[in-house]
Parts: sequence; structure tokens; C-alpha cells
Amino acid sequence: MEEISLKEIMQVVWRGKWLIALITIIALILTGVGTYIMLPSTQSIVAIIELNYPGVELGKNPDGSQFDIRQLKSPYVIENALKETGLDNSGIKPDQVRRNIDITPIIPNDIAQTAETMIKQGNQYVYYPSEFKISYKVNKAFSYNQGIALVETIINEYQKYFYTLYSDINTIEKTIGSLDYSAYDYPDIVEIISTQITGIQEFMTEKTEEDSNFRSAETGFNFADLNRSYDILKTVDTSKLESLVNTNTLTKDRLKLIKDYEYKVKRMELDR
Repeated sequence: MEEISLKEIMQVVWRGKWLIALITIIALILTGVGTYIMLPSTQSIVAIIELNYPGVELGKNPDGSQFDIRQLKSPYVIENALKETGLDNSGIKPDQVRRNIDITPIIPNDIAQTAETMIKQGNQYVYYPSEFKISYKVNKAFSYNQGIALVETIINEYQKYFYTLYSDINTIEKTIGSLDYSAYDYPDIVEIISTQITGIQEFMTEKTEEDSNFRSAETGFNFADLNRSYDILKTVDTSKLESLVNTNTLTKDRLKLIKDYEYKVKRMELDR
């Protein structure tokens, strides 16, 4: 068997503002002709990627949702990779590339042995892999070198996609905060909610300007869609809530509310 050569070793560090540890991807592009990686009548490329961030060992994304490596070959990622490599005009559609990509989890030998022992003993054993083998059977319309470039770009686009989704989670959390609303009166709560929505909308606007082409593979929404939803929440729902509170003079502390109104009246008189 012919020796496998390393085509390229690429290490990418994803810097998330809020992550305790760095999110990293290490990709090894393995190539060779006549090896077990390549079939005689086809050209295949194998990349090995490893993800490292808090929560991956539990099968979770940085926001606590379920991790799904299949996002790597989502339509958004593949379409962007084809555009970046200039292969979008080749006649090959993103779905044709997706069908040629297989993703296999890599289980370390010691983990596999432990799992086998536990299962034989009648116990359950769950392991969430963080290392995966990406196999791409090069489409006939592409040369072998184009296939390598496409795999590298797919990994890069997946990195960007992952970063866009999860690197600013803490920014939103800080905007929303973890307030104890029981400590506030109803008029104050309405004002706080309105301020929080404004902060989230500003964040969504920034993300839209950073990448106007981004669209979630799971929901199909982009940041502009979310911004419009929050706009409706603010102009319709929050306005109704404010009207309900003001019309019915809802309050937890009537004396305090009266003092607040008296203060506002005095301020208005001074501003005249």
C-alpha cells in the first residue's frame, strides 16, 4: 500500500469573546493515489477536523443547544464555499456537492474499549465525539485540486458560520440581562423591556451589516428577519402592554406611582 502523504495541515483558532477556552479547528487534508483513501475509479479527499470548546464534550453548542456536525454541509455553507472558490458557475449545484460529502465521527480506541466493556456489563455508555472525518468524493466537473480547494473552503465557511451563530451569545445575554422583574413596578418593567428590545435590534443591525447573506440553516431566518420580528414586538406588543398599564393605572405601589407622576408634572412645568 502506498504511503499517505500530508497535503496540508491547517489549524484555525476561532476567537469567541465569551468562551473560556478557544474554539479550534484542526484540519488535515490527506491525499494520495491508490491508497485506501481513494478508490481506483474515483477521486476522494479526506479532512479530519477537531472542535474544542466548553460543552462539546456534552454534545452541546456554546449556547447549550444540541450540537449537529451536519451543519458543516448545510446549503448555506456549501453555497458560500462554491462562490468563494469560483466554482458556482461550473453547473454543479450545492445539493450535488452535499450528496458527495460523508461525515464520520472518530472514536478514540480507549473510548471504544471502555464503551464495549460497559455495554457487555449491561450498562449504558454515551460518548459525544469532537473529532470527525470529512470525506468528499470529488464531483466529475471538478479537478482534483479544485476538490481540495473546495474542501478547505467548506471548512473555513463552516468556521465562519459557527462563529456567527455562537461567538456573540454573551453580547445578547448582557443586553437582556437577568433582572428580577418582581423588584420593579409595572411601568418600569414596560420601559425595561422596551430598552432591551432596542439593544437587541441594534445588535441585529450590526450582524446584518457584517454578513447580509447569512441565513440560519435550521430556521431559514437571517438577522434582518429577526430584526423585523423584534420591531413588531416593540411597536405592537410592547405598545399594547404600555397602554394596558397606563390606561388601568396598574401599579404595585400606588403611593410611589403618585409621587412619580407628581415628579414628572413638576419636571414638565420647569421645562416650559
